[in-house]
Amino acid sequence: MRRCFLLVLPLMFLLAACMSDGRRFTPEAWRQVDQFERNAFTADLIGRRLLIGKKWHEVNQMLGPGRTLGQEASTWNVALDKDTGAPVVLQVDFRDGIAYRAKVHRE
Repeated sequence: MRRCFLLVLPLMFLLAACMSDGRRFTPEAWRQVDQFERNAFTADLIGRRLLIGKKWHEVNQMLGPGRTLGQEASTWNVALDKDTGAPVVLQVDFRDGIAYRAKVHRE
């Protein structure tokens, strides 16, 4: 059983690498790309939970100003849907001014 796990583990890492282009989020890299080409960073942002637990102003320092949807959420454009042309956004949800969830969806 242990041998099977050791054989499967490298395949899991290879599959994860294929699903992402390997771009790690940094505020500088985020700001350097067009707003509709930022989707490459969303898996890293969400996977490493970089925004979770941050205050609203800290998230805005990292990502720049987004669209504020009341006190509960903000969004940032990250891509355009290839089929419809609709914006794809990163949405960060806040509770008591603290980020508790980040997700990507089409508007």
